[in-house]
Amino acid sequence: MITSPNLLSIARRISGPSAQLGAILSGPSYATRYTTNGTTWSSDVTTTSGPWVGFVKVGSDWFGVTSDAKFWKSSDGGATWTQVGTTGSNPVYLIKTANRFVVGRDTHNYSISTDLTGTSWTSATITGITGSSATVLWDGSLIFVFTSDGYVRSATEANADSNSWTSQPFPGGNLLGSDYFAGSYIVGSNYGGNGILASPTMTTPWPQVASTGSESVYDFAHSPTACVGVGSGSGRGIIYTSASGDPTTWTKTRDVASGQLFKVTFDTQINKFIAVGGSSGTSGGIVLTAPPDGQTWTVELTAQTPSFNTVGS
Repeated sequence: MITSPNLLSIARRISGPSAQLGAILSGPSYATRYTTNGTTWSSDVTTTSGPWVGFVKVGSDWFGVTSDAKFWKSSDGGATWTQVGTTGSNPVYLIKTANRFVVGRDTHNYSISTDLTGTSWTSATITGITGSSATVLWDGSLIFVFTSDGYVRSATEANADSNSWTSQPFPGGNLLGSDYFAGSYIVGSNYGGNGILASPTMTTPWPQVASTGSESVYDFAHSPTACVGVGSGSGRGIIYTSASGDPTTWTKTRDVASGQLFKVTFDTQINKFIAVGGSSGTSGGIVLTAPPDGQTWTVELTAQTPSFNTVGS
Protein backbone atom coordinates (compact mmCIF):
# COMPACT_ATOMS: atom_id res chain seq x y z
CA MET A 1 0.00 0.00 0.00
CA ILE A 2 1.34 3.45 -0.84
CA THR A 3 0.34 6.57 1.02
CA SER A 4 0.73 10.26 0.26
CA PRO A 5 -0.22 13.54 1.93
CA ASN A 6 -2.10 14.44 -1.26
CA LEU A 7 -5.00 12.07 -1.26
CA LEU A 8 -7.78 10.94 -3.52
CA SER A 9 -10.17 8.27 -2.39
CA ILE A 10 -12.88 6.36 -4.13
CA ALA A 11 -15.81 4.59 -2.48
CA ARG A 12 -18.99 2.93 -3.55
CA ARG A 13 -22.55 3.92 -2.77
CA ILE A 14 -26.04 2.55 -3.21
CA SER A 15 -28.85 5.09 -3.11
CA GLY A 16 -32.49 5.31 -4.02
CA PRO A 17 -34.79 2.58 -5.25
CA SER A 18 -32.63 1.81 -8.28
CA ALA A 19 -29.61 1.03 -6.05
CA GLN A 20 -27.24 3.02 -8.25
CA LEU A 21 -23.57 2.72 -7.52
CA GLY A 22 -21.35 5.75 -7.22
CA ALA A 23 -17.70 6.59 -6.70
CA ILE A 24 -16.29 9.53 -4.77
CA LEU A 25 -12.97 11.32 -5.28
CA SER A 26 -11.11 13.54 -2.85
CA GLY A 27 -7.91 15.54 -3.19
CA PRO A 28 -5.68 17.75 -1.02
CA SER A 29 -8.18 20.60 -1.44
CA TYR A 30 -10.59 18.43 0.63
CA ALA A 31 -13.13 18.58 -2.21
CA THR A 32 -14.94 15.50 -3.51
CA ARG A 33 -16.40 14.43 -6.84
CA TYR A 34 -18.76 11.54 -7.43
CA THR A 35 -19.99 9.40 -10.30
CA THR A 36 -22.56 6.68 -10.93
CA ASN A 37 -20.83 5.15 -13.95
CA GLY A 38 -17.10 5.89 -13.73
CA THR A 39 -17.29 8.12 -16.81
CA THR A 40 -19.33 11.22 -15.92
CA TRP A 41 -18.13 13.01 -12.78
CA SER A 42 -19.72 15.78 -10.71
CA SER A 43 -18.13 19.13 -10.04
CA ASP A 44 -16.28 19.63 -6.76
CA VAL A 45 -18.24 19.25 -3.54
CA THR A 46 -16.40 21.11 -0.76
CA THR A 47 -15.63 19.36 2.51
CA THR A 48 -14.04 20.91 5.58
CA SER A 49 -11.91 18.16 7.10
CA GLY A 50 -9.16 16.22 5.45
CA PRO A 51 -7.27 15.29 3.40
CA TRP A 52 -9.04 11.95 3.16
CA VAL A 53 -6.95 8.87 3.88
CA GLY A 54 -9.51 6.35 2.64
CA PHE A 55 -13.13 5.31 2.24
CA VAL A 56 -15.01 2.02 2.69
CA LYS A 57 -18.60 1.07 1.96
CA VAL A 58 -20.99 -0.64 4.41
CA GLY A 59 -24.49 -1.26 3.12
CA SER A 60 -25.84 2.05 1.82
CA ASP A 61 -23.39 4.14 3.86
CA TRP A 62 -19.89 5.43 3.23
CA PHE A 63 -17.29 5.67 5.98
CA GLY A 64 -13.99 7.54 5.74
CA VAL A 65 -11.03 8.66 7.79
CA THR A 66 -9.22 11.97 7.38
CA SER A 67 -5.63 12.85 8.21
CA ASP A 68 -6.70 14.65 11.38
CA ALA A 69 -7.83 11.26 12.80
CA LYS A 70 -11.56 11.94 12.43
CA PHE A 71 -13.82 9.08 11.32
CA TRP A 72 -16.81 10.06 9.20
CA LYS A 73 -20.09 8.64 7.90
CA SER A 74 -22.22 9.67 4.92
CA SER A 75 -25.69 8.29 4.23
CA ASP A 76 -26.44 10.45 1.18
CA GLY A 77 -23.83 9.37 -1.32
CA GLY A 78 -21.08 11.62 -0.02
CA ALA A 79 -23.00 14.91 -0.22
CA THR A 80 -22.76 15.45 3.56
CA TRP A 81 -20.63 13.87 6.26
CA THR A 82 -21.02 13.45 10.02
CA GLN A 83 -18.13 12.68 12.35
CA VAL A 84 -18.93 9.48 14.26
CA GLY A 85 -15.59 8.69 15.90
CA THR A 86 -11.93 9.49 16.41
CA THR A 87 -9.08 7.13 15.52
CA GLY A 88 -5.48 7.39 16.71
CA SER A 89 -3.13 10.03 15.32
CA ASN A 90 -1.39 9.89 11.94
CA PRO A 91 -3.72 7.55 10.03
CA VAL A 92 -2.17 6.22 6.81
CA TYR A 93 -4.60 3.53 5.61
CA LEU A 94 -8.13 2.21 6.20
CA ILE A 95 -9.44 -1.31 5.58
CA LYS A 96 -12.66 -3.11 6.49
CA THR A 97 -12.77 -6.67 7.76
CA ALA A 98 -15.96 -8.66 8.22
CA ASN A 99 -17.06 -6.81 11.35
CA ARG A 100 -14.52 -4.06 12.09
CA PHE A 101 -12.55 -1.17 10.61
CA VAL A 102 -8.75 -1.07 10.88
CA VAL A 103 -6.78 2.19 10.62
CA GLY A 104 -3.00 1.92 10.35
CA ARG A 105 -1.22 4.85 11.97
CA ASP A 106 2.56 4.40 11.67
CA THR A 107 5.25 1.72 11.91
CA HIS A 108 3.93 -0.11 14.97
CA ASN A 109 0.59 1.43 15.87
CA TYR A 110 -2.93 0.97 14.60
CA SER A 111 -6.54 1.52 15.70
CA ILE A 112 -9.39 -0.97 15.35
CA SER A 113 -13.10 -0.27 15.79
CA THR A 114 -15.28 -2.41 18.02
CA ASP A 115 -17.86 -2.79 15.21
CA LEU A 116 -18.92 -1.32 11.87
CA THR A 117 -20.51 1.80 13.34
CA GLY A 118 -17.04 3.36 13.73
CA THR A 119 -18.01 5.09 16.98
CA SER A 120 -15.67 3.25 19.38
CA TRP A 121 -11.99 2.56 18.76
CA THR A 122 -9.12 0.71 20.48
CA SER A 123 -5.48 1.64 19.92
CA ALA A 124 -2.85 -1.09 19.86
CA THR A 125 0.79 -1.74 18.98
CA ILE A 126 2.29 -4.69 17.13
CA THR A 127 5.42 -5.49 19.13
CA GLY A 128 8.66 -6.73 17.63
CA ILE A 129 8.56 -4.76 14.38
CA THR A 130 11.95 -3.30 13.48
CA GLY A 131 11.05 -2.24 9.95
CA SER A 132 8.24 -0.15 8.54
CA SER A 133 4.71 -1.34 7.83
CA ALA A 134 4.43 -1.49 4.07
CA THR A 135 1.12 -3.04 3.06
CA VAL A 136 -1.92 -4.59 4.71
CA LEU A 137 -4.59 -6.96 3.45
CA TRP A 138 -7.64 -8.90 4.64
CA ASP A 139 -8.17 -12.32 3.06
CA GLY A 140 -11.58 -12.99 4.59
CA SER A 141 -10.14 -14.74 7.65
CA LEU A 142 -6.98 -12.93 8.77
CA ILE A 143 -5.49 -9.42 8.76
CA PHE A 144 -1.93 -9.45 7.35
CA VAL A 145 0.64 -6.70 7.94
CA PHE A 146 3.74 -6.96 5.72
CA THR A 147 6.80 -5.17 7.12
CA SER A 148 10.22 -4.36 5.71
CA ASP A 149 12.05 -6.23 8.49
CA GLY A 150 11.39 -9.48 6.63
CA TYR A 151 8.21 -10.64 8.35
CA VAL A 152 4.48 -10.77 7.76
CA ARG A 153 2.29 -10.60 10.85
CA SER A 154 -1.26 -11.90 11.00
CA ALA A 155 -4.21 -11.89 13.41
CA THR A 156 -7.91 -12.58 13.38
CA GLU A 157 -10.14 -9.54 13.62
CA ALA A 158 -11.22 -10.71 17.08
CA ASN A 159 -7.63 -10.83 18.37
CA ALA A 160 -6.10 -7.89 16.51
CA ASP A 161 -6.62 -5.44 19.38
CA SER A 162 -5.07 -7.78 21.98
CA ASN A 163 -1.65 -7.96 20.26
CA SER A 164 -2.19 -11.65 19.45
CA TRP A 165 -0.22 -11.52 16.21
CA THR A 166 1.65 -14.40 14.58
CA SER A 167 4.95 -13.68 12.79
CA GLN A 168 6.50 -15.55 9.90
CA PRO A 169 9.40 -14.77 7.53
CA PHE A 170 8.87 -12.83 4.32
CA PRO A 171 11.46 -11.75 1.71
CA GLY A 172 11.69 -8.18 3.06
CA GLY A 173 12.58 -5.42 0.67
CA ASN A 174 10.51 -2.38 -0.23
CA LEU A 175 7.05 -3.92 -0.11
CA LEU A 176 4.32 -2.06 -1.94
CA GLY A 177 0.72 -3.11 -2.68
CA SER A 178 -0.90 -6.44 -1.89
CA ASP A 179 -4.00 -8.47 -2.71
CA TYR A 180 -5.54 -11.94 -2.34
CA PHE A 181 -6.72 -13.38 -5.65
CA ALA A 182 -7.52 -16.86 -6.97
CA GLY A 183 -6.12 -18.54 -3.87
CA SER A 184 -2.80 -16.68 -3.87
CA TYR A 185 -1.35 -13.80 -1.86
CA ILE A 186 0.14 -11.18 -4.21
CA VAL A 187 2.66 -8.49 -3.27
CA GLY A 188 4.58 -5.87 -5.22
CA SER A 189 8.21 -5.70 -4.11
CA ASN A 190 11.68 -4.59 -5.11
CA TYR A 191 13.17 -7.67 -3.43
CA GLY A 192 15.85 -8.94 -5.80
CA GLY A 193 14.69 -6.43 -8.40
CA ASN A 194 11.26 -4.93 -8.90
CA GLY A 195 8.54 -7.47 -9.49
CA ILE A 196 5.31 -9.18 -8.47
CA LEU A 197 5.50 -12.00 -5.95
CA ALA A 198 2.76 -14.62 -5.42
CA SER A 199 2.33 -17.45 -2.93
CA PRO A 200 -0.69 -19.66 -2.25
CA THR A 201 0.48 -20.52 1.27
CA MET A 202 2.01 -17.31 2.70
CA THR A 203 5.23 -19.28 3.35
CA THR A 204 8.70 -18.85 1.90
CA PRO A 205 9.94 -18.99 -0.76
CA TRP A 206 7.80 -16.39 -2.51
CA PRO A 207 8.35 -16.86 -6.27
CA GLN A 208 8.60 -13.79 -8.46
CA VAL A 209 5.84 -14.31 -11.02
CA ALA A 210 6.60 -11.14 -12.99
CA SER A 211 9.77 -9.07 -13.30
CA THR A 212 8.96 -5.40 -13.84
CA GLY A 213 12.51 -4.12 -14.32
CA SER A 214 12.74 -0.46 -13.32
CA GLU A 215 8.96 -0.25 -12.82
CA SER A 216 7.40 -0.42 -9.35
CA VAL A 217 3.90 -1.83 -8.75
CA TYR A 218 2.25 0.14 -5.96
CA ASP A 219 -1.21 -1.38 -5.64
CA PHE A 220 -3.45 -4.28 -6.69
CA ALA A 221 -7.15 -4.99 -7.07
CA HIS A 222 -9.10 -7.86 -8.56
CA SER A 223 -12.36 -8.61 -10.33
CA PRO A 224 -13.84 -12.13 -10.31
CA THR A 225 -11.59 -13.07 -13.26
CA ALA A 226 -8.45 -10.89 -13.25
CA CYS A 227 -6.03 -9.08 -10.97
CA VAL A 228 -4.54 -5.68 -11.86
CA GLY A 229 -1.43 -3.95 -10.53
CA VAL A 230 -0.64 -0.26 -11.09
CA GLY A 231 2.55 1.72 -10.59
CA SER A 232 5.21 3.72 -12.36
CA GLY A 233 8.57 3.61 -14.05
CA SER A 234 10.74 6.18 -15.84
CA GLY A 235 8.15 8.89 -15.24
CA ARG A 236 5.31 6.86 -16.77
CA GLY A 237 2.27 5.21 -15.21
CA ILE A 238 2.02 1.46 -15.86
CA ILE A 239 -0.63 -1.25 -15.52
CA TYR A 240 0.01 -5.00 -15.26
CA THR A 241 -2.85 -7.52 -15.61
CA SER A 242 -2.91 -11.20 -14.73
CA ALA A 243 -4.08 -13.85 -17.13
CA SER A 244 -7.71 -14.83 -16.60
CA GLY A 245 -7.94 -16.51 -13.20
CA ASP A 246 -4.16 -17.06 -13.04
CA PRO A 247 -2.16 -15.09 -10.45
CA THR A 248 1.15 -16.42 -11.79
CA THR A 249 1.00 -14.99 -15.36
CA TRP A 250 1.14 -11.23 -15.94
CA THR A 251 1.40 -8.87 -18.91
CA LYS A 252 1.74 -5.10 -19.17
CA THR A 253 -1.56 -3.82 -20.52
CA ARG A 254 -1.11 -0.04 -20.38
CA ASP A 255 1.48 2.75 -20.39
CA VAL A 256 0.41 6.23 -19.32
CA ALA A 257 2.38 8.95 -21.09
CA SER A 258 3.48 10.78 -17.93
CA GLY A 259 3.12 10.72 -14.18
CA GLN A 260 2.32 7.70 -12.02
CA LEU A 261 -0.61 5.47 -11.17
CA PHE A 262 -0.89 5.08 -7.41
CA LYS A 263 -4.04 3.11 -6.64
CA VAL A 264 -6.62 0.84 -8.25
CA THR A 265 -9.94 -0.69 -7.22
CA PHE A 266 -12.60 -2.88 -8.79
CA ASP A 267 -16.13 -1.55 -8.34
CA THR A 268 -18.58 -4.45 -8.38
CA GLN A 269 -21.70 -2.50 -9.37
CA ILE A 270 -20.10 -0.25 -11.97
CA ASN A 271 -18.35 -3.50 -12.94
CA LYS A 272 -15.12 -1.73 -13.81
CA PHE A 273 -11.58 -1.32 -12.58
CA ILE A 274 -10.81 2.30 -11.66
CA ALA A 275 -7.15 3.40 -11.53
CA VAL A 276 -6.00 6.82 -10.35
CA GLY A 277 -2.78 8.83 -10.37
CA GLY A 278 -1.15 11.89 -11.84
CA SER A 279 2.01 13.81 -12.45
CA SER A 280 4.06 15.56 -9.79
CA GLY A 281 2.80 18.83 -8.36
CA THR A 282 -0.81 19.91 -8.17
CA SER A 283 -2.03 19.13 -11.68
CA GLY A 284 -2.10 16.18 -14.03
CA GLY A 285 -4.64 14.05 -12.16
CA ILE A 286 -5.84 11.07 -14.19
CA VAL A 287 -8.59 8.45 -13.85
CA LEU A 288 -8.76 5.33 -16.04
CA THR A 289 -11.33 2.52 -16.18
CA ALA A 290 -11.34 -0.99 -17.61
CA PRO A 291 -13.81 -3.89 -17.87
CA PRO A 292 -13.45 -6.92 -15.56
CA ASP A 293 -10.76 -8.55 -17.70
CA GLY A 294 -8.46 -5.54 -17.11
CA GLN A 295 -7.24 -5.54 -20.70
CA THR A 296 -8.53 -2.36 -22.33
CA TRP A 297 -8.23 0.94 -20.43
CA THR A 298 -10.12 4.17 -21.09
CA VAL A 299 -9.01 7.59 -19.85
CA GLU A 300 -12.02 9.14 -18.08
CA LEU A 301 -10.37 12.22 -16.52
CA THR A 302 -7.03 13.80 -17.38
CA ALA A 303 -5.08 16.99 -16.61
CA GLN A 304 -7.09 17.40 -13.43
CA THR A 305 -6.18 19.48 -10.39
CA PRO A 306 -5.09 18.06 -8.03
CA SER A 307 -3.14 14.92 -8.85
CA PHE A 308 -4.98 11.83 -7.57
CA ASN A 309 -3.06 9.66 -5.12
CA THR A 310 -5.15 6.95 -3.45
CA VAL A 311 -8.23 4.84 -4.15
CA GLY A 312 -10.27 2.48 -1.98
CA SER A 313 -13.68 0.87 -2.00
